[in-house]
Amino acid sequence: MVLPKKLIAAMMFCFGLVVMGASPAAAYEVNITISGLEGLDLAGFEFVVNYDSSLTVTDYTPTEELGSFTGPDPDYPDAEDWSEWEDETGTAYHLSVLSYLSDFSTQADSFVLATISFSGDESALSGITLSSIILSDVDGNGIAFTVNGTHISAVPVPGAFCLMGSGMLALSFLRRKKN
Repeated sequence: MVLPKKLIAAMMFCFGLVVMGASPAAAYEVNITISGLEGLDLAGFEFVVNYDSSLTVTDYTPTEELGSFTGPDPDYPDAEDWSEWEDETGTAYHLSVLSYLSDFSTQADSFVLATISFSGDESALSGITLSSIILSDVDGNGIAFTVNGTHISAVPVPGAFCLMGSGMLALSFLRRKKN
């Protein structure tokens, strides 16, 4: 029995759909942002992105707000990205970027630290959390922060703490002088 060419072509097309799948897995981008940097210079960050095993990381793009990873001379970049998988189960990604720049006067008060692309079940995106967070300034000092989902907010030390500190210093000076 000889099959007509059109029937063979239609069968090949249907076979191709079955083998390749009707559509690829859905892809989602998650931006991890920081805000509240007014008067603060973020020079480095480190944290772990935890996610459900039904998701797969397909891409990761760190910010270049802390400097270029290639720089004018690839042997001496402005920043280094030390990000890597946190564990062998594939449910945690360790992000770590350190800048070698000393001038952050043009740094925005709010920007995306990293974008992570996932494929998998969209409902699992709500389970993404951040842990082991460390933010540092140019001198390596820690920056206080709060976290809301994948949004990190820097929390500058309020003036009240400075006022209280100077008051405590004055009291200790008066006590020492009295003794």
